[in-house]
Amino acid sequence: MDLAGFAAIFAVLLGAFLAYSWWARVDPRYPMLGALGGFGVAIVAENFGYRDAANTLALFVFLTAAGGVALMLLTSFRRPAAARDPGDAAPEGVDQG
Repeated sequence: MDLAGFAAIFAVLLGAFLAYSWWARVDPRYPMLGALGGFGVAIVAENFGYRDAANTLALFVFLTAAGGVALMLLTSFRRPAAARDPGDAAPEGVDQG
């Protein structure tokens, strides 16, 4: 399998993870932290002379960072949980204590 095939598989898996993260309200910073870690590994690989591996990893880091930014943007437009499900909130003037 060539690089395009691996990138397509990675993009599908990343998309599934991002969809689950958005649905389960997982912290959207996790993909960005993963991208930073992958960037560090790509730097180390480049310094040790593994240029092809570093370039491949850079593609995956870019996809992960782009997915993290998209997840952060989607999360910022999401309504709060209280506004989403009005049945959970107590009516006005009702004491919950």
